[in-house]
Amino acid sequence: MRISPTEIAIADIDAWRQIHRVGSNFRKNPKWYQGQSPVQYDDDTVGVFGLNDPKKASARRKLFQNAGTKRIVVEWEPQVVQLVNLTIERIKRDLKAGKCDVMKWWTLMTADVLGDLAFGESFDNVKNEEVCSFQ
Repeated sequence: MRISPTEIAIADIDAWRQIHRVGSNFRKNPKWYQGQSPVQYDDDTVGVFGLNDPKKASARRKLFQNAGTKRIVVEWEPQVVQLVNLTIERIKRDLKAGKCDVMKWWTLMTADVLGDLAFGESFDNVKNEEVCSFQ
């Protein structure tokens, strides 16, 4: 469906797959993908999903392709499970005491998981029950 002279909406799954598949000849509209933030205005300043140049997108995708492989997920699983279990213990403890800020615990846990996976060690937010101060 045409929304404007420069924009269409696709509601067909087969068409969507054809348009968005890797190697498609369809190009992303820079006004949409690169205009979401004042600091993301070209291929050098956007994240992996906003790249318009197919060659740059392919090179960037190669950097990330191993992160979601089964081998990597299985390798990371014990660290994540351990952190989830500790977080659940803290939540249960707080609930027994009468109240619990679940959002706080999920936020601390998320930061710890990201720190562990991105930097090789947890920030220990859940363990220390507060946001790491980096001092």
